[in-house]
Amino acid sequence: IGSATPTVTVNVGSYTYNGNPQGPISASNSGTGIFYAFSYTGTGSTSYGPSATAPTNAGTYSLTITATAGAYTGTATYTLTVT
Repeated sequence: IGSATPTVTVNVGSYTYNGNPQGPISASNSGTGIFYAFSYTGTGSTSYGPSATAPTNAGTYSLTITATAGAYTGTATYTLTVT
């Protein structure tokens, strides 16, 4: 029997600099994933991470989310911008 791969879904919205960390902090999946790991990395001219902490400063970031439950793992990568 092969491993099932959960499909990870995140609602990546619009973020405006306000001095606080910006970005999604929750996710859902189609499988049985119960643990989510978030990793934010700056892209282009934005220098940041990789870090599990959402970014504070304006810029463009790659967000990778991994859902894990036992032997099952699913990942999704999104781009988010803080203006």
